Amino acid sequence: MFNKFPSYIFEKIAFPILIIIFINLTFKINIILSIMITVLFIIYFNFELFIFPQKNNNSKILRFCAHDIEHLGDHIFNVFLFNKLKKYIEINNITLEYYANKKYHKEIADFKNSENVKIYDFKPIGYHLNIYNLWNKTTYNFTINFIEGTKISYDNLYKELYNKCLFDLEIPIRFDNFYNIDESLLTDYDNLDNKYKNIDILIINSLPLSNQLNVNEKEWDNFVIELDKKYKIVTTKKVKDITCTWDDKLTIKKIAAISTKAKVIIAINTGPTSGIFNIYTLNNCKKIYIFDNRVSYTNIEQLENLDNLKEINLEKLNKIINFF
Repeated sequence: MFNKFPSYIFEKIAFPILIIIFINLTFKINIILSIMITVLFIIYFNFELFIFPQKNNNSKILRFCAHDIEHLGDHIFNVFLFNKLKKYIEINNITLEYYANKKYHKEIADFKNSENVKIYDFKPIGYHLNIYNLWNKTTYNFTINFIEGTKISYDNLYKELYNKCLFDLEIPIRFDNFYNIDESLLTDYDNLDNKYKNIDILIINSLPLSNQLNVNEKEWDNFVIELDKKYKIVTTKKVKDITCTWDDKLTIKKIAAISTKAKVIIAINTGPTSGIFNIYTLNNCKKIYIFDNRVSYTNIEQLENLDNLKEINLEKLNKIINFF
C-alpha cells in the first residue's frame, strides 16, 4: 500500500512528524502545543512548497524552478517544456532561467535544445514547475486514486501543469502533449556504438527512487537473462555480461537515442524512462511496457501500464519482435 505514496511524503513530512513524536514522548508536552510545533516543523522543512507560483518574470527573462526534492525524471520532463518554447524564446530574444538541484545539471543540459536556456543551482524563485501548482486537483486525484486503487494519468497531469504554467505567465502557446521533439536524438543514435543499434528490446531496469515500484531484483535479473537468450537486448542496470548502457556510462539522452529505434521497450518508470517520451520513439516503437504502481500513461496507443513482469504475454512479445 505505501508504495502508492510519493517519496516526498516520507522525505519531507514523515521526518518532522517523527521528530515531534519523539519530543512529545520525551518531554510529555501538551497535545495542542505538539500539533502547533508539528505544523511549524512541516512548514520549515517544506518552505518552498508553500510559496505560490511567482510571476517575477519580465519580457526578456523567464524564471522557473522545480522543488529541490524532485528527482531526475521530473527535471527531464520540464526540459521538454522548454524545448517546446525554443522558437518562442529565440524569436523574442528571451532568456529562460531554470533553477534545479546541481547534481542534475549535466543531464538537464544534455536535453535542452536552445542556448537561451540557462541552468542555475536550486533556489525557490521564479515559477514553481511541479504538481503543487495543481495542488487542489492533484490532492483530490491522489486521494481518490488511492482509495479506488487506480492510477493517475501522468501524461495528462504534465500536460495540464505545463498549459497552466503557460497560461499563468501569459505565454501565447498551448499544446496537447508534453512529448519531446528534438532531432539531435537521431544524430545521437547514428553516433552510438553498434552494440546499441538495431536492438530488439530496450530494458530500463534501473531501480526507482520514488517508490514507484517494489522491484524484485532477482526476478527482473532472471527475466533479462531469459530474454537475452532469444533477442538482442540492452539494459540500464548491469546483469551478468549482457550489454548495458552503464558499460559506457551513457546519459539519459543517449538512452533516449537507443529507444528511437528499439522494437520493444520494457521499463520501470524511473529517471531513464523519461527520455523515451519523444516523438521518434513513440512513432517507431511497436510496444512499450511501463511498470509503476501509482501512475499510468493513457494517451499512447502501443503502451501498456503493468505492475508485474508476469503480466507480459511472451508469445505476443515474440510476434511483435519477429514481425516488426
